[in-house]
Amino acid sequence: SKTQSRRRGCVSSAKATSFCQRAKGSAKEDRQGVFRRRCPGQGSDKFRASVSLCGMRLQAAPRCSLEAARKDLQHLVNVCNQVRGGQGPFEDRVRMALASPDAPDETHPLEKRGLSIQVATCALYRKVLLSPAYNFSQVEEALAAWRRLRGARTASLRAAQSRRRNPAQMRDSWELIKEAHAELWHAAGAKSSHVEGVLDRVEKLTETHFQSEWERWNRSRMAAEDRLAREMERQTWRERRRMLAEDRASQKLSKQLIRAAQKEARMLKRLEALLEKWNRKP
Repeated sequence: SKTQSRRRGCVSSAKATSFCQRAKGSAKEDRQGVFRRRCPGQGSDKFRASVSLCGMRLQAAPRCSLEAARKDLQHLVNVCNQVRGGQGPFEDRVRMALASPDAPDETHPLEKRGLSIQVATCALYRKVLLSPAYNFSQVEEALAAWRRLRGARTASLRAAQSRRRNPAQMRDSWELIKEAHAELWHAAGAKSSHVEGVLDRVEKLTETHFQSEWERWNRSRMAAEDRLAREMERQTWRERRRMLAEDRASQKLSKQLIRAAQKEARMLKRLEALLEKWNRKP
């Protein structure tokens, strides 16, 4: 596939035989490099600069030489640095970084280098889906696709979560991702059979993993429910013991009070007998 062919070879700007490197100080998924694509029919390889930024993949046009692709990569890295170093919402930073130069007659360097933008979405267990490619004049469409797919992926998460942690969240988000992905490709003119084939292939590749994760999640949920039930039983047992202890203490106190009252009654009776005896004396 096109996605696999783009990932066959990658040459970083520092060393021609190394794989694409992660940008310093960036997120784990933000990678940059020059991809090499073999073209046996043309007798030469094509080199293409590519940068990943928060789920957006920025690529220049394929080049015949590595040096030209490295220059493209430098422009892409500059844009990413402007986005990372800027302030405000992510979309506004992207618009500012891709804005035209101050001079009205000048064009942005990336527009000359055939910039294309794709949105990469982690669909199911590290299987990535790519949106249609948008050119330099379609930045707003690319940002709308990024917003739509990102919202579909995070719709089932809680407020404090940033990743899908269980198969139920994965399943719910996958339904939304499929819908958004299909709509974006249909709007770009893709055939329904091709789009459905891509989505079905992702599901088949992750079906075994999803089933095993689902079974493990169910087992963990059942174990958690069992632990909760045992904890409830322990709390009930502790509450019963506390109530029995209170009953014993209450009964003991009651007996002590009864004995004290009986002792006081005996003492009063003896005092009354002594007073009566005393009064009988002449």
